[in-house]
Amino acid sequence: MHRQLDGMLYLNGDASKEWIPVASGTDLVPRHVFHGCLPGQELAIWRADDGFVNIWQNRCLHRGVRLTIGTNDGAQLRCQYHGWCYANRTGSCTYIPAHPGDSPAPTLTNRTFPSIEKYGLVWTTLADQPPVPAIEALENHVTVPLRAVSVNASMQTVCNQLQHRAKRFDEFGPANDSQIEVMSSGPMHVEVRQFADLPDASLTFFIQPVDEDRSVIRGVLSGDQALAEPLPLLRFFSSALNEMRDHIESDGLTVFRDTEKISDCPGKITKPVKPSNYLRAPSTQMLKVRVSKKRQEAYGVVALELSPIKGMLPGAQPGAHIDICLPGKHAAQYSLVNGPAETGRYLIGVKREEAGGGVSRHIHDELQQGDEVEISFPKNRFPLRRDAVNTVLIAGGIGITPILSMAKTLSHVNLDFVLHYFVRSEGHTAFASEVSAFEQNANLHVGLSVGHTQDQVSEILEKCDPTTQIYVCGPPPMLDMVQCVSKEQGISEKMVHTEYFENPNTIDLGIAFRVVLSRSNKVLAIPQGKTILQVLQENDIDVPSSCEQGACGTCVVKVLLGNPVHQDVCLTEIEKQQGNWIATCVSRSSSDELILDI
Repeated sequence: MHRQLDGMLYLNGDASKEWIPVASGTDLVPRHVFHGCLPGQELAIWRADDGFVNIWQNRCLHRGVRLTIGTNDGAQLRCQYHGWCYANRTGSCTYIPAHPGDSPAPTLTNRTFPSIEKYGLVWTTLADQPPVPAIEALENHVTVPLRAVSVNASMQTVCNQLQHRAKRFDEFGPANDSQIEVMSSGPMHVEVRQFADLPDASLTFFIQPVDEDRSVIRGVLSGDQALAEPLPLLRFFSSALNEMRDHIESDGLTVFRDTEKISDCPGKITKPVKPSNYLRAPSTQMLKVRVSKKRQEAYGVVALELSPIKGMLPGAQPGAHIDICLPGKHAAQYSLVNGPAETGRYLIGVKREEAGGGVSRHIHDELQQGDEVEISFPKNRFPLRRDAVNTVLIAGGIGITPILSMAKTLSHVNLDFVLHYFVRSEGHTAFASEVSAFEQNANLHVGLSVGHTQDQVSEILEKCDPTTQIYVCGPPPMLDMVQCVSKEQGISEKMVHTEYFENPNTIDLGIAFRVVLSRSNKVLAIPQGKTILQVLQENDIDVPSSCEQGACGTCVVKVLLGNPVHQDVCLTEIEKQQGNWIATCVSRSSSDELILDI
């Protein structure tokens, strides 16, 4: 069969400024991790169940073990060594088995690289989002990637050899004529077109640099007629590329130079630059998001989906919450309902509260889909352990939000749990469809009196063995009830984890004292009527805070010496008795001086 081919070679002065193909889409099979490379950088490339392609540095943050030997569960990547888990999209660490009761710090985030899929290939870049590659011959056509061929030669050598040998492409096939035009723009590739018996056929070769002496040739075949029966062409080009590789490697360092046309192709190794496609910042920084969806979820409850305006949202663990800050109003805290597979947006439930700073009323009455709001980075004082054989989840009213996130996580990792959801009526059931998805694991308790609720809670806790972890979130009276019943039944306080959305205690700010900051040796007077947190902020001392009513635990700091007077609901009774921690937003001191680890 006679085929006439026409070709073009595009070169760019610095491959580090372009998108570089690092895998074929077919390399990313479900629940698999592909080992890719860039100059000076090994890559772990994997596709999540939601279709997102992750390109990460191929190292666990803990001991540097390659993540390519880890486990892809569809929503996160788990290191095989000590089991550290990293979230889809963000690369943030979501769980550390050696510290099951702690939430990983937000700074524990693997290095991620941008990713796009085009022409059947997966691309990344070391630059700050350069233009997406656009090859006219491949646009609006069916494309099939060829088998990638690794060549023991530099990118410059492969580029020069490919240009030279494309002129004599008939050595490897039926072509008998080729014309090459060298251009100075566009990604580095060779395009070969065919005009005879398959007029719409096109073959494009992209060159992927690996290191100084290795490159990968990635071919893409396009054309509706050619791909009607692609197998013969795929076999032919597989053989042709093997032969071309042998020729290039046998020539060693011989380079076919055309100094006028390719002098701007350096073939040098450039260190990767810091990628900028994801968001990472300290907990005190705010970020803007867009309300992508708003819906009535239950009586007095609306659900908001918050999407990133730029980049990706920071990772979050089950039990985490964010602050929503509105101009001229106080911030309000809302738990994330996200499961481990839901990393593209935040989902929260907002109950209308007539009291307070007015944030919930503004969200219900004024905030619309498409509006932008400021939120904090996720914080977590209600982390979920994943080392328990059995877990009991108890929610009351809007307290379902963090509990539902935990249920999604336990379900995803196939750990046994049971969910009990107490509501006043069916109309008050928030996220009913998501709760019902757990089927036999979910139990809805509707319209129970206080006495019947206590009986039901007692029955639930009687079934718990000593190793069962219990998580509770809801109105303060319900949390107090669960803690009281669990104590009566002899359940260890360490096994019962609670989160209050509000602090029912009356705060007494009548005690004056002073604090010593051990790290800076500063001494600050805490007068009557002011909290430790307020005085710290007045002196430009940065302490993370959120609810400022002793409920969330964000502002808790370590006490080195002194006797704190606890007025919060975020510390456990054991923690309060030990006296090693203090919630700086509400608690005081019975001693004249507190020495804090700040």
